[in-house]
Amino acid sequence: MKTSKLLVVLLLALGLGGCVFKDSPVMEEQAEIIQLSYVPSRTSDVGGLTPSMDFDGNLRIGYVWGSSTSPEVWAVVLRCEKHNQTFALKSPELYNKVKVGDKVTLKYVESYFINRGETRITGVHTKQIIFNDDTKITR
Repeated sequence: MKTSKLLVVLLLALGLGGCVFKDSPVMEEQAEIIQLSYVPSRTSDVGGLTPSMDFDGNLRIGYVWGSSTSPEVWAVVLRCEKHNQTFALKSPELYNKVKVGDKVTLKYVESYFINRGETRITGVHTKQIIFNDDTKITR
C-alpha cells in the first residue's frame, strides 16, 4: 500500500500523472513504391589476437574467434503522398508483389503521447497494404 502511494506521488511530482498514450483511428493514404532492396543472408567469421589482463595485472595476448550470421532482408521503400514521408517495410510477400512506380493504399494508425495538453506523435504503424487489384497484406 505504501509503495503504490509513493509511486503515485512520484509520478505526479515528475509531471507524468496526466499523461496518456493513444492511437488514432485507422487512416488511409496513397503511397508510391520508390525502391526495392534485397540483402542476402551472410555469415562472417572473425578471428584475431587481442590483449587482455589477468587478475594479477599481467598482460596476456589471446586469440579470439567468433562468427555472426545476418538474415536475408527484403525491403520495400515507399513515399506517402499526403505527408511526403519516405519509409521502408520489410516483407518478402510485399517485395515479391510490387515493382518500382506502383501505387498502393496504406491503412495506418498514428500513436500519440499526450501530457499537459501537449500532443506528440510517437510512431506510425502500418496496419494494411491494399493493391490496385484489391488484394491486401495485413500486418
